[in-house]
Amino acid sequence: MNLNFRQGIVKAPTIAGNVSYLELNNSASTISISISTTSVISTTAFGASNYLIQESNSVSSAWGPFNWSSTWGNQPSAPAYYLYWDISLATGKVSRSYTPWAPIVASVAPVAPQVDQHWFDTSNTLMNVWSGNSWVPAARVFAGSYAPGIQSIMHYPIGSEVGIVSSQYDVVAGYILLGGDLKGIKTNDGNFLTSDTDIIVYNGAYSSPVQLEALNVQSIASEPIPAFSCVTVISPGKIGIADGTNNTKRALGIIDVDLSTGATAQIISSNAVYNPQWSWDLALGKDLYVGASGELTQTNPATIGLAQQIATILDSHTILMGLNLYTLLGGPTGPGGATGPTGPSITGPTGPSVTGPTGQGGATGPSGLNGIDGPTGPAGATGPSVTGPTGTTGSTGLNGPTGPSGLNGIDGPTGPTGPGGSLSGSLFENDTVLTENYTLGGTSYLSGMLITIASPAVFTLNGHGFSQDSKIHFTTSGALPTGLLVDTPYYVLAAGLTVNTFEVAATPNGTAINTSGSQSGVHSAGKIKNASVAGPFTVATGFTFTVPSGSTFTVV
Repeated sequence: MNLNFRQGIVKAPTIAGNVSYLELNNSASTISISISTTSVISTTAFGASNYLIQESNSVSSAWGPFNWSSTWGNQPSAPAYYLYWDISLATGKVSRSYTPWAPIVASVAPVAPQVDQHWFDTSNTLMNVWSGNSWVPAARVFAGSYAPGIQSIMHYPIGSEVGIVSSQYDVVAGYILLGGDLKGIKTNDGNFLTSDTDIIVYNGAYSSPVQLEALNVQSIASEPIPAFSCVTVISPGKIGIADGTNNTKRALGIIDVDLSTGATAQIISSNAVYNPQWSWDLALGKDLYVGASGELTQTNPATIGLAQQIATILDSHTILMGLNLYTLLGGPTGPGGATGPTGPSITGPTGPSVTGPTGQGGATGPSGLNGIDGPTGPAGATGPSVTGPTGTTGSTGLNGPTGPSGLNGIDGPTGPTGPGGSLSGSLFENDTVLTENYTLGGTSYLSGMLITIASPAVFTLNGHGFSQDSKIHFTTSGALPTGLLVDTPYYVLAAGLTVNTFEVAATPNGTAINTSGSQSGVHSAGKIKNASVAGPFTVATGFTFTVPSGSTFTVV
């Protein structure tokens, strides 16, 4: 499969354009996977390899129940859990689990990580997990997060979770191939063999490449389908029985096993297919067509319109799949033959009717001569142009006397020059007027923040470090709920402020912000974006500017 990104969700069911397949099971405190229209496909980057993971059917209690592990340290009052798929690097098998820490995406390892912290190393395109002593490589991709305290589920959107995107569809990803022992088959470099890996088949005198991805097309049966029936697309991701007499139900391949409604089907659209129950008669021809009930037949059921040849007979039990469409042009029915005479009287054949050739057309006569143009008449005389005389200019009036000049005022004394210049340091974005008590310096953004759709909105961010009246900004990889904007200052309120939760207002001690609508992506929050701004700037009356010990600034 060719993609234009790495590490993220490839395909998933959506509602009103938003990814939606994770469901809360309140009775068991678990998260289930609900597949109704299309399967869920994700891809995980592991160095130079890209592995696909597919959920084709609904899974009850896919994640959970959720319990805090003692290895994670002290449990916060409102924990959140991040759900992921894991591919075993030993067997290639897929499992599901969760961690209480939001994954970190960076080119260098985080400092002082928690046990089970996930870090995607963008330098080596590799997910790592902190064991308590070292970073351990893993093949994992995240599905979403769950906050039990507010029973909130957040889906990760379709696309890269780590920001690795290509302008071309040149990222090759495939499903891991399992051997007879149901373990992943590995190549010499230790990576798994996938459905998109070119395999060379050696036939003695020559070799030929086979790409298993082209042979592995799967869909869900929308009705019971007998084995070795031709199938067609009924709706996105679902197939039914094809009909060779209906151009809207053209076949895309066959299936070789009996399928019940809802079963996953592997469609065969190329390669040789063997069935000991077949007994083809080569005397009737080698072409196979699609019948009205999806069966294979040596008789073309179509008479006019588009015919579909689906395979060629190799022997009485084997066919070679290969779709081929062509048009049948039906002509009019010929007239009925004459009734033969009664008795032994024989009517001789009618002689042929021959039409003589059409004679040649006569030559075209010459064109007549053009007549002579008559002489051009003389031009008429131009009439005279007369300009009337210019009138005299009137006399200029006398100027009045100039009044006396007023006295000049006395200049006031020049005031002292105030200290001016600029200040360099770490200010918030492009502020030039400080209208609050301000301390030089700042903090980085923290990711993995959860936001409730409520009045007021409650923000959950483990160990956020904010205090009352902290001025903070939000960022996101997707979209914030209605009521919030990115890169806009908000102020932390005393109400609802804990170690891991807080509420905000648009002004200090203002009214708490309410949220509505929907949200997507991974949210982050931080006090100050690290940036250097040079003055001049103004400190508003009544406010202070504090320089912490060890900080440097310059007044010129």
